[in-house]
Amino acid sequence: MNFDERLKKLMDMGLTEYQARVYLALLKLGKTTAGEIPSESKVPRTRIYSTLKGLHEKGLVEIIPEKPAKYAPVKIQHFLESQVNSLRNKAQELETSFDTLSKEFAIVEEPRGIPKGKVEALFGRKAVKQKIIEIARNSQEVYLVGSNNLLARLKGMAKVELENKAYIMTNVNDEILADALRAQDWAKIKHISSKPQVQLIVSKNEVLISHPIPDDTDPNIGEDIAIWTNDAAITGYFLHCVNESWNDALELSGRSSPGKTLISIGMWLKNIGINMPKLFEELGRNTARELMQNLTSKNGDEDALFKELANFWDSHSLGKFNVESRQPLVITFENFVDCRAEKAISESICLFVQAFIKELFEKKLGKKITVEKKCLGHGTKCILAISMNEQKVISAN
Repeated sequence: MNFDERLKKLMDMGLTEYQARVYLALLKLGKTTAGEIPSESKVPRTRIYSTLKGLHEKGLVEIIPEKPAKYAPVKIQHFLESQVNSLRNKAQELETSFDTLSKEFAIVEEPRGIPKGKVEALFGRKAVKQKIIEIARNSQEVYLVGSNNLLARLKGMAKVELENKAYIMTNVNDEILADALRAQDWAKIKHISSKPQVQLIVSKNEVLISHPIPDDTDPNIGEDIAIWTNDAAITGYFLHCVNESWNDALELSGRSSPGKTLISIGMWLKNIGINMPKLFEELGRNTARELMQNLTSKNGDEDALFKELANFWDSHSLGKFNVESRQPLVITFENFVDCRAEKAISESICLFVQAFIKELFEKKLGKKITVEKKCLGHGTKCILAISMNEQKVISAN
C-alpha cells in the first residue's frame, strides 16, 4: 500500500488523521524524540504531545522515560486484538437488546396540523436592512451570525431596534476586537472560529438568510440576496441550532471576571503610558503569593498541587487548568483570558501568567523553575512549558 492507503486504513480503524500520521512517522523513525516527529508526519508541532498521548492511551506508542523523553511505536497486533474484542462485544450487546431497542426507537407518526409559513426572496441591501429592522421590532431576542463585517453593518442598519435584544456571533479578530468590546453596551457578543460567508438572523418566529454582496461594512449599498420565512418548522430548527452555537461560542474576554479585568487594566495602563510588562510581572508574582495562603496541598507534592489548581480554576469559573504532559511538563490555561487585544496588552498578560506560575511552583515545589510560553495565537489558550532544576529554593510555609 502507498502512504495515502496506509493512512486511510489506520483512520478506518479509529485513529484520527494526526494520530495516523504520527504513528506512520514513528514506524519509519523508530525510537525518537517528539521534536523529530513534525517534519516527518506533517503534524503541527503544537499538536504533537496531545497526539502522542492519544496514541499511548490506545496502546500504539511507548513513552520511554529518558531526558528528553523518547517515543517508540508499539506493534499494531495488540491494538487490532482490542478493536476486534470491542466490536465483538458491541455486536453481542446489540443482538441481546435487539427487540428492546427496536421498540424504544420505533418510528412515530409525525404530528400533523403545523401550518405552512410564508417565504419571501429579497434583493438588495436596503431590502435586507428593512427586514432586519422588522424582525427586531417584532422580537424580544434576535440571534445574528455572520462574518467579522457583520457588527459594523448592524451598527449602521438597526442598532436602535436591536438594542438589548441582540445575540451576535462573529469571528472577533484583532481588527474588530475593540469595536466588539464597545458594542457590548447594546448587544451580547461572542466569538466563533468560523468565518461565515452568509448572514443569519433568527428570532422565535422568523429566519432571514442573506448573502452580503460585497461582504463589507456598508449598511445601505450592496447587491445582497436573501430568503426570509416565518415557517414554524424552519424557524424552530434554526432557533435550536443558534442556541447550541451560542452555548459553544467564546466570551470576548474568557469566562472569568479576572480575565476581563486583566484586559481592561491593560487598556487603561496603555492609555496613561505605564510600563505594563514590569507591572504585570509583579502582579503575577503577588497573585501567586496570595493564592498560596489558600492552598492546602503539601509542599513538594506535584500531583497534589496540580489537582488542587485544577479544582480551584474550575470551582471559581476561571476556565480550565490542565497538565497536558509530564515529561516534559506542559500546562495549559483554557478560557482564562482572551488576549486578542493589542499586541502590547497580550504580551503583558502572558508575562502575568508566566510570573504567576514561576512564583507559585518555585515556592510550593522547592525547585528553580523556568517557564516558556507556547502561544497558539488565537488568544484563548495559554500553553506553558515548565523546566525544573533540582536546585532548592525557599518553600512556602
